[in-house]
Amino acid sequence: MHIERGARHRSLGRSPQNQAIRRLAYEPIGHRPHWPRVSIVVPAHNEEASLEPAVRSLMAQDYPDLEIVLVDDRSEDRTGAIMDRLARRDPRLRVIHVRDLPPGWMGKNHAMWVGAQAATGEWFLFTDADVHMHPDTVRRAVEYALRHGLDHLTVAPLLTVRGLVLSAWVGLFTLLFIASERPHRVRDPRSRHGVGIGAFNLIRREVYDAIGTHRAIALRPDDDRQLGRRVKRHGYAQEMLVGGELIRVAWYRTVGEALRGMEKHALAGMDYRWTKAVAGVALVALATLFPWAALFLGDAWIACSSAGAIVAIAAGYLLSNPPHLWRGLLVLPVGAAMLVYGLARALLLTAIRGGVHWGSRFFSLDQLKQNRSM
Repeated sequence: MHIERGARHRSLGRSPQNQAIRRLAYEPIGHRPHWPRVSIVVPAHNEEASLEPAVRSLMAQDYPDLEIVLVDDRSEDRTGAIMDRLARRDPRLRVIHVRDLPPGWMGKNHAMWVGAQAATGEWFLFTDADVHMHPDTVRRAVEYALRHGLDHLTVAPLLTVRGLVLSAWVGLFTLLFIASERPHRVRDPRSRHGVGIGAFNLIRREVYDAIGTHRAIALRPDDDRQLGRRVKRHGYAQEMLVGGELIRVAWYRTVGEALRGMEKHALAGMDYRWTKAVAGVALVALATLFPWAALFLGDAWIACSSAGAIVAIAAGYLLSNPPHLWRGLLVLPVGAAMLVYGLARALLLTAIRGGVHWGSRFFSLDQLKQNRSM
């Protein structure tokens, strides 16, 4: 049924690939006589520090037909108790406690799958336990998806970070994401690019089932990205918006957290292909670090070319990021060095260990490669 929807989408001749990415805050809230039921699925593992404010922002949504499914994924802190307490105050909340992780799953993916199986909505919204949403966020997003005939809508959050170095790193990471994933093209049915962002993945229930649910990506640490790619690969209508102030998340609090986070995703982002991964790190180093080093090589034309490249990087940085991250320009070469070092370190550790750690579990490369993109 929805493969036909994708075919119809193509026949309409939409050619929006050259348009800028739209901002959710600029879209109307919408007033409809009937709204489809939306189930927000929130997996959480040891999230007692961030969970309650995030869930309260979901409880404050003005969407008329909403349920919130909270999944306690084997937490060892007060996460489950906080969920139970909040659920006693709001009948829209359902709590599921996962005690064991079955073989062949990563914890977060399993938790989202469990939550989706228990959910009753026509649409699922997968989000994280540290994401804060403005009260009209869900209504705006559903209105946009319905108005444009979408099957999947993902929204980029506003990333809040502390410190100059983390600002530079996040800003460069965002620039790299835009350059590699080309999110402005995901709405084009003729493009192969598909995107998913963990903070906000809104998808029709029947489409989620048709693409294989999280079972199809059970061992992918980049589950959000793979979900978006499967939607696009199966021919469904997809789009990405910028959330801005409507969706906020404190991504990493320290440089150490950022480096550890890269350990899980660096090789997965290259689909576990070593040649592609090493070449990718070399390309990032060449693009972001080499121009700074070349400034001091002595030849005037090399220095001028390097200065031009640095200006281009800075311009791309400014265009790709919100104003609060522009301060990262003050330490841009440090941020670039951290990005390259983090990627190289992640690949080296993965090679030495023969896999990656996720939570309390270790997943070998042999296991992970079973879930390569098809």
